[in-house]
Amino acid sequence: MGESNTVAPENTLEVDPPPPLRELESLLQKEKADFAAVDARRGDFAKRIDEEARRPVLIRQRLNELKEQQDEIAAQLKLTPLANEGSATAEARRWVQETGYEALSAEIKMLDQELLSQPARVDLLKPGDALAGVRPPSAGAGYPAVEPKAPDRVRRNPERQARRAHD
Repeated sequence: MGESNTVAPENTLEVDPPPPLRELESLLQKEKADFAAVDARRGDFAKRIDEEARRPVLIRQRLNELKEQQDEIAAQLKLTPLANEGSATAEARRWVQETGYEALSAEIKMLDQELLSQPARVDLLKPGDALAGVRPPSAGAGYPAVEPKAPDRVRRNPERQARRAHD
């Protein structure tokens, strides 16, 4: 006395056949490669942040060296040229000293700018560190993290459910 329209419950589920083992293995390898790439990127950001944290000490040391060199050149520029030196040689020596002084000044300005911008550079690296753990869109797009013995996945097909609801 049962109705003939009744559909067995197992017939209402859409069961996709499990993907072949080779496909699962290739997906697993891709996931592992994606993870390794993300992990390497995270490590790179951590290394760069550590380097940036040590950089101000190195800059200050270099600035002290440069200022000492500038002082030496300034002292040499104040000296009168040697009596046995020709005017052309004395002028050439002075140009070399002035050029060296200007080069040191340029490097000092560059290092000062680096010191000023250092906090901003560290801030720019930190969001990258936070994003380094984010998986790329293609990572695991087809399947969640798969293992060689992944269970059969049972999914409902929304299109088929819509057709059944319409019928």
